[in-house]
Amino acid sequence: MPETTSAWVDMLGGEISYFDDGTYRTRCLHAGSGSEPPLVLLHGIGGHAEAYLKNVLTLATTLEDRAVYAIDLLGHGFTSKPGSYRLEDYANHVEAFIDHLDYDSVHLSGESLGGWITSWMAVNRSDHLETICLNTTAGLTKDLHRRALSDEQITQMDAENQDLMDRTKEMIEHNYPRDLVERRVEWLFHDEPPQELVDIRYRLYQREDVKAEMPTIYESTSEFGRIGDDDFKRIDVPTLIIHTDHNPGTPADTMRYVNDSLLKESEIHVYEQAAHWPQWEQADEFNAHLAEFIGTYA
Repeated sequence: MPETTSAWVDMLGGEISYFDDGTYRTRCLHAGSGSEPPLVLLHGIGGHAEAYLKNVLTLATTLEDRAVYAIDLLGHGFTSKPGSYRLEDYANHVEAFIDHLDYDSVHLSGESLGGWITSWMAVNRSDHLETICLNTTAGLTKDLHRRALSDEQITQMDAENQDLMDRTKEMIEHNYPRDLVERRVEWLFHDEPPQELVDIRYRLYQREDVKAEMPTIYESTSEFGRIGDDDFKRIDVPTLIIHTDHNPGTPADTMRYVNDSLLKESEIHVYEQAAHWPQWEQADEFNAHLAEFIGTYA
């Protein structure tokens, strides 16, 4: 059944903050404080910080002496929109945000595109990272998938990714009507998406600056370097993998292969009854596993 209680109840006591370092203006959901390296949460493509409404405050309460931030990625929500959206651009923004907070490093957790950015930073700029969490991550090479999956699984994966592309293209071409925004959000959920979340995304997509940037943001991903076997083998940062049994686009067997065969120091949890947003559909498990993992390396 759709949720009837506002998800903002889970953020009561938290803050919406804006940070301007002179280059980027970043909106974030924020809770907690402390001297320990904070946790920074990254959403997926076309998303926004509200992806973590069910997580920020709980994680800040559970984790001792550290803040938690869920940010609008570059070009998304109310964050700066420079027009260039390479992986390096996203990483530069995240690094600038870390520097503006005056920390040397953070615990970084990314969902989908956020996981792609997180993986890329772990390979190329790991000095800023204490641990990482790859939450239904995106951007893996086809060769990696072939080593982990059957032909039937790959065919289904390709169909699911094409479905996402079709939903996104239709939404953009029709200028973001609410019903097509909802159809795009439905791809993220195993059960029906909360209407409040659909409303949040719809309102954000009515902003002219968001409408102007979304086509470029989606088109830019076709030029990204994907994360392959050798990249994962290079990651020295402790890695938590959170995935689901109904994730569209990347089967759980791919991430089991990454955990078991490629990463040096990692653990994996695969949730039932969740699709692309386990941090929402299985929030209690997500919060507990992420807090426990960070606590192990604190």
